[in-house]
Amino acid sequence: MGQYALFVETLHDDCMPAFPSGDLGRVVVAVATDLGADGHATANIPTSVVPEGSPFQPPRSDISLSAPMGFDLPSPTPGCSAQSHLEVTPLAANSAGIDVECEQTFTGSGACQADELSVRSDCTADRIFHFKWLRACPPGNVVADCL
Repeated sequence: MGQYALFVETLHDDCMPAFPSGDLGRVVVAVATDLGADGHATANIPTSVVPEGSPFQPPRSDISLSAPMGFDLPSPTPGCSAQSHLEVTPLAANSAGIDVECEQTFTGSGACQADELSVRSDCTADRIFHFKWLRACPPGNVVADCL
């Protein structure tokens, strides 16, 4: 597990509100030291960001560092049937950092009661997450101890 500087490059974003981009500070990434059952190296990365000082942790996903993958995510809002589909494509993974393209499509959002962080209508956001290696985390595998 290590601390990385996260820079998000927006390729396309028609969501309202738009997703944050640019230099987004320090994040923790857990990279597996062995290959998974499918023969691919994996990492656990944040797939979004939350405002600095927020009591919430950003959503995280286990991803392959060598093969694209996609999955569907239900809305975090209780009683909301909206969904999002996330396509994750690894672009680079080496000792300097990890680059991952994340394309997320939201459907059914307009019918849900949105909070200030939720998308308000159907949309797509395509972004590249650039994780630049900073340092190793102390033993214990606790994300909060590494920030």
